[in-house]
Amino acid sequence: MYLYEMFLFHSAMMLTLIALALGVGLVVWAARNKGQGVGFAKGFGWLIIIIAIVGSLCSDYFAVTAWYKGLSQAPMSMNQMQNKPMTGHNSVGYMGRL
Repeated sequence: MYLYEMFLFHSAMMLTLIALALGVGLVVWAARNKGQGVGFAKGFGWLIIIIAIVGSLCSDYFAVTAWYKGLSQAPMSMNQMQNKPMTGHNSVGYMGRL
């Protein structure tokens, strides 16, 4: 479960960065141009920026709370792996199996 949760968190962060870049791009484009639709582009750009920041804060919050609760621990820690035989391996080693 750990890898899946971290994959979702990192995917959300990358999508947030993409949305921020697009929002800033719209705002900059609207600031450099004049004419019809510039105000709409500027407003839409700021809306994208605000939603991306709020989404990022929510993702950060839930990732940190999951981490504090212990939901994002590795599937098997080193303490759980001790004193267990390795299955599927023989004592001859890699060179002996050629």
